[in-house]
Amino acid sequence: MKLYEIPRGSFFKLVEDTETPPGGIPSSAGETYFLNSIDGMYSLCLNSKREIVHLAAWSDVEITKES
Repeated sequence: MKLYEIPRGSFFKLVEDTETPPGGIPSSAGETYFLNSIDGMYSLCLNSKREIVHLAAWSDVEITKES
């Protein structure tokens, strides 16, 4: 499933590493993220350290339970 297909406020894991904007925090497959919103090509997510991460909206993800 693509990141842009999951509901806002979902917890999810990346199936594989994905693109982030230049200078952004790199993605990590298997890490749990929280989707706040999608704005164009990138999203506003939080990683497990509560850092803001901008993942590509077309990233392959799987929804998980809150962690």
